[in-house]
Amino acid sequence: MRPPKHIRVGYRNWRIKCAELRDRYGECDKEAGLILYSPGQSPDVRLNTIIHEILHACFESGHVVDSDDEEKTVTILANQLSDVLSSNPDLLQWINVMVNGPYFDGSPREGPVQSRKL
Repeated sequence: MRPPKHIRVGYRNWRIKCAELRDRYGECDKEAGLILYSPGQSPDVRLNTIIHEILHACFESGHVVDSDDEEKTVTILANQLSDVLSSNPDLLQWINVMVNGPYFDGSPREGPVQSRKL
């Protein structure tokens, strides 16, 4: 199964595309709103790569200041989130029901979900 071609992160629409990337699994082009992943990845590696790049997009959406720590933080979060989602199919099913159930009408939101204060 291929990932969706478009996602919404915060206030922006992002495109997801497969592309030849030299020596990288993926890339998040914050200026273009584009998430790229390399072809030939196994499904679990592709999941982790796309989650990793989505987290970079989340950094952009959350206006986190770019630093050397971003890559380390995103890698840790992507690894953990990929593991949690793939190890807990019931959780993923629940998330799917919550997103597609009576709580949401299934149409794209106009704005970001209200975030909790830090």
